[in-house]
Amino acid sequence: MSEAPGARRQERRNPPIRLGAVVVSPCYEIRVLGILPAAALLDFDLLIASVEPAETVLRGPLQDQAALLGLLARFETFGVEVLEVRRLCHLIPPDGAGRPG
Repeated sequence: MSEAPGARRQERRNPPIRLGAVVVSPCYEIRVLGILPAAALLDFDLLIASVEPAETVLRGPLQDQAALLGLLARFETFGVEVLEVRRLCHLIPPDGAGRPG
């Protein structure tokens, strides 16, 4: 069974970062308007949320581009307005601080 041609190209554009034998998922910063409902982050345990004036900032790794698109689709379901999405060059340790409760 062959994969869709777009799937392979997508993977090459956003490959996981490799550090020795460890594979690290790409990290993103996502800014949304207002306070994000905790239910909007179900299944995205490694994202860290911090509330800043008039917006919520999420930072952390996502497995791949499909996970990013899934998260954005969930935000749309909750009526969350996305202000900005950036891929970060540096890694953020998943210490769990700042997650909405």
